[in-house]
Amino acid sequence: MRYLSWIVSIPLALVAISFAVTNREPVILGLWPLDAVLTVPSFALVLVSLVVGFAVGGLVSWLSAGRHRRAVRKERARADQLQRDLDAARLHAADLEKRIAAADRVATPPADVKVMSLR
Repeated sequence: MRYLSWIVSIPLALVAISFAVTNREPVILGLWPLDAVLTVPSFALVLVSLVVGFAVGGLVSWLSAGRHRRAVRKERARADQLQRDLDAARLHAADLEKRIAAADRVATPPADVKVMSLR
């Protein structure tokens, strides 16, 4: 996965650097309701727009996945509770098996003792 990241990142960085070097002309940016006018290089305008768009897209994606993350947390807690219940049931079953084995040992007469029947 690390190599795939490098394989994608290096060409994108080279394209961004090439774009920045070839598009250095100033662009006048007017913000309509305000009287402010900014003069910025064209590459800065495009790259900042891409970064802001990427960040907004990531934020929207993260917010929309919140419902699913909440459901995963709830199901994980439920699975943990069920695992604890299962472990307790196994311990209880093992304890009961030990008690049954002990009761069988007490109830079974020794082999050298003859049991007389009344029949």
